[in-house]
Amino acid sequence: MTHPSLEFLDLLPDPAFVMDEERRVVAANDELSEAIGTDAETLHRSTVERWLSSASADVDAPFHSARCQVLVGLEQATRQAMELSARALDVDGKPHRLVVLRTVSVHDAARIRHHEAAIGMWEIGLYEHDHLTEVVWASPRVHDLYGLEPDEELTLPRFAGAVHPADQERGMSAILAAHDPETGGVFDLTHRIIRGNGDIRWVHSKAVTTFGEVDGERRPILTTGTVADVTERVEAGQARARQTAILDATPDFVGITDPRGRILYLNSAARRFLGLAPSEDVSERTLDIAYPEQEAEIIRSIGIPTAIRDGAWRAETQFRSADGEEVPTSQVILAHFDTAGELEYLSTVARDLRREKALEAQFRQAQKMEAVGRLAGGIAHDFNNLLSVILGFATIIREDLSDARIDAPELDEIVGAADRAAALTHQLLAFSRKQILKPRVVDANEIVSGLEPMMRRLVDENIRLEVMQADRPARLKADPNQVEQILMNLVVNGRDAMPSGGHLIVEVEHRSFDAPSAKRLDLSAGHYVAIAVSDTGHGMDAATRERVFEPFFTTKAVGAGTGLGLATVFGIVRQSGGAVWVYSEPGQGSTFKVYFPTTDEPVSDPIDVQVPNVGRVEGTVLVVEDDAQLRNMVATVLARAGLTVLHAANPIEALGIAGEHDGDIELLLTDVVMPGMSGRELAEALTQRRPEVAVLYMSGYTENSIVHHGVLDDDVNFLPKPLAPAQLLQAVADLLPPAKL
Repeated sequence: MTHPSLEFLDLLPDPAFVMDEERRVVAANDELSEAIGTDAETLHRSTVERWLSSASADVDAPFHSARCQVLVGLEQATRQAMELSARALDVDGKPHRLVVLRTVSVHDAARIRHHEAAIGMWEIGLYEHDHLTEVVWASPRVHDLYGLEPDEELTLPRFAGAVHPADQERGMSAILAAHDPETGGVFDLTHRIIRGNGDIRWVHSKAVTTFGEVDGERRPILTTGTVADVTERVEAGQARARQTAILDATPDFVGITDPRGRILYLNSAARRFLGLAPSEDVSERTLDIAYPEQEAEIIRSIGIPTAIRDGAWRAETQFRSADGEEVPTSQVILAHFDTAGELEYLSTVARDLRREKALEAQFRQAQKMEAVGRLAGGIAHDFNNLLSVILGFATIIREDLSDARIDAPELDEIVGAADRAAALTHQLLAFSRKQILKPRVVDANEIVSGLEPMMRRLVDENIRLEVMQADRPARLKADPNQVEQILMNLVVNGRDAMPSGGHLIVEVEHRSFDAPSAKRLDLSAGHYVAIAVSDTGHGMDAATRERVFEPFFTTKAVGAGTGLGLATVFGIVRQSGGAVWVYSEPGQGSTFKVYFPTTDEPVSDPIDVQVPNVGRVEGTVLVVEDDAQLRNMVATVLARAGLTVLHAANPIEALGIAGEHDGDIELLLTDVVMPGMSGRELAEALTQRRPEVAVLYMSGYTENSIVHHGVLDDDVNFLPKPLAPAQLLQAVADLLPPAKL
């Protein structure tokens, strides 16, 4: 009677038996009885040597190897060649051996060799795993693929150990699933192996497992499969995947078409541009959908033929976005040919030029503004000298006529006109960012509050003015006079935009910007104080908004404005480290917001702006000015006030005069911008020889020797041009020693 645990033998299609340590057959299937030509009872009474012999002299050889050739049969003449597979087996705690025999006829052997040769042409390896004997057989191609010797013994652990560590977990999961009778049966996996020489290869393995009843359980019996080296295919696929990922990540429009123009591929940027869903099928559409009609004709008639003839065509073209906007692009069309020289496909890459075009326009505008700024600054510098001469001598003549009790209203007109011209030069310098600032810490709330009465006098009765302060101190560091000028300019512009009345709002607020938001305003990230002026007037269109800060550009009636108001605002704010933001739509009014960096410093003490009557003063002043008329005017004013005046046309001449002068020189009054040597350099050279000399600079123009970024150095005494005699005398008197007064 067959042991219950050995009933699985009847499930095997090949002759099989189990023997004990003494080589007695303890169980066998009917297929074995038929192969030997005897009954089961005879088999059970026999040892294997009676009917099985090795092809070699050593009868134990078959049981020392996983698989070998043996002769099977009771009679020598009728014995047949069979292939033997064996494995150890435990029966009731005692060692036994399971042996499976398989007939190998000459025809079968030839057929197997033929099949292996045919499969070998495709470089596919065959393998077989007998789950009952744990014997693994593989074709020569498998040995070669895994880097094994042709006669090397094959085991399942040997193959499993060759799997790359990174793939072992998913490989084992796939094997367990394939060997699970409930869900398995098919193994299909691409993974890496490490060959005997250390090389890493990709293989694709497919196998089918058959199942049977063993010890009352359904278990895998035999797995048969194929394995192929797919390294080149996998690496090519990985390369394509990388290329696709790169193309998908690029912000440029990328498309591929067949020779007839039908779309083969669009990257994500192209799909977004055309308003196509990621999975939308476009295989029946042509790339004409990307162009306006006239541009598509250019592409068909010029672009593609040129690309086919020369390999590539490059041009600036117009694309049409999903919302119908025509978008300027820089496009290249490439032709790709197969090995036979036939056109295989066309590819195109197009870069959206809207940002570049906008930057180019901004750059051109900045260049234009810079050129105008340099011109304005140069004109203002020279004009300030002329105005100083006009103001100075007109004031001297008026004083002389007044002393003689002669009325000269014409001179008053001259002085008034010169004052108005001086205000104009201040605006030019503010626009060109070449004015010299005297910043202090001020509270924007206090500035707005202090100017509110004046603002109410400026606006018409049909305009409602509303002033709103920030809920906490809004401290900033800037020239308070310039901040006031900004505010008044914006209020006047808002008033003029509402000839029929309306609502004008002046508001102070705190704002914080992160890096992206600040970048849009050309600021650094941080905290800012904003002064906003909003009106409900006629507003501006886009073209007007683009030019609103240009000098001499105005929408007002002829004679109603200089066109320098907003240009002045822009220049002052940028020179103070801030920015201007404007929003306006036709018929919807305008809002101007001026941003200044906030500060935690305390508010500075107010400055006394009164100019007292100086009277006569004494002392020696060295005047250095390269403009002869202005030098003469300054010398005249100072001499009439009782001062001894030495004057020079340039710094070299001034150093010579100072060296020859025997007496004291209490004050050096020098221009800042002069050829050959700056006023600051002259002052340093002179004070080395005469340390007691005080220095007073005069200029209407920013110059890095006494200012940094337009801000006056703390240790500098400065007198702005154009020079008025009273302010000139006061500034000089403030620096003379008390004993000389």
